[in-house]
Amino acid sequence: MIEKTARRIAETILDGFNRHYRIFLEITAEAKLRFETSDWKGQRQAASDRINLYTQRVTEATERLHREFGLS
Repeated sequence: MIEKTARRIAETILDGFNRHYRIFLEITAEAKLRFETSDWKGQRQAASDRINLYTQRVTEATERLHREFGLS
């Protein structure tokens, strides 16, 4: 039982990381185009989004762990 719960918790954390990495790559994938088109406002926004992304995903994963496993 403990091993099953530990595995589910680990999978939840991994899901959160995979979501973070996928979104990070999506934001980063368009950097070349933004540079080539001199979209400096878009570059600044993308940089800000990448910085804020980590905090957002940690908060999201923490809330999910609390909700699904009652962790505090």
